[in-house]
Amino acid sequence: MPDRRFTDKRISYLVIGIVKEPERFGNGDSPQPAMYLSMSQVPLSGRSVIVRTTGDPRAVAGAVREVALQMYPGQMFVSEVRTGDEIVSEASARLHFASLLLSSLSAVALLLAVVGMYGLLAYYSAQRTHEMSIRLALGATRGRIVNLVLKQGMSLAGAGVIVGTVAVAAFARSLASLLYQVAPMDPATFGGTAVFLLMVAFLACYVPARRAAKVDPMVALRD
Repeated sequence: MPDRRFTDKRISYLVIGIVKEPERFGNGDSPQPAMYLSMSQVPLSGRSVIVRTTGDPRAVAGAVREVALQMYPGQMFVSEVRTGDEIVSEASARLHFASLLLSSLSAVALLLAVVGMYGLLAYYSAQRTHEMSIRLALGATRGRIVNLVLKQGMSLAGAGVIVGTVAVAAFARSLASLLYQVAPMDPATFGGTAVFLLMVAFLACYVPARRAAKVDPMVALRD
């Protein structure tokens, strides 16, 4: 039969059970081994007591102090009372700050990408005004001109979104330690960002194409 005892600081303890690893919170470090010891076996100095309550935990703080003094007269002194939410918030403060900073930088990067992509595709479409005028003079319909510009512009945007998604997916795992309650490969975030970029690309192509398609072909050719 395996030995179920262990010794710590010349004190021998008997293992009476093993508990499941609790849900962790904090700075993202690897979990460390932990032991639960009976309060009757260890000094009470510097120990913490966890109490589950219903309602406002602060409302029962006084009752908890009284019960502790009754159970361990002269040994127990409750110096500080904190709620579980406060402890979790303090432990995850660094992750919250990192997530906020990363979200802010990501929003700025997305804004720059949107502005740059709109400007590039709008310029690309506007540069083709003379080409569109020639096509209109040769009998092309305005709808066909718009569809042509949209097809070519959206092909470029779609290729860029695919390449960007693959690149982000390749580096997403390295950012896992900076994320809080968000998976590195979040389908909603990936899909929403891709759809948003494609919508911006559509507007960047559609607006100049519609404007160019309304130009009188003869005026554009004379210019």
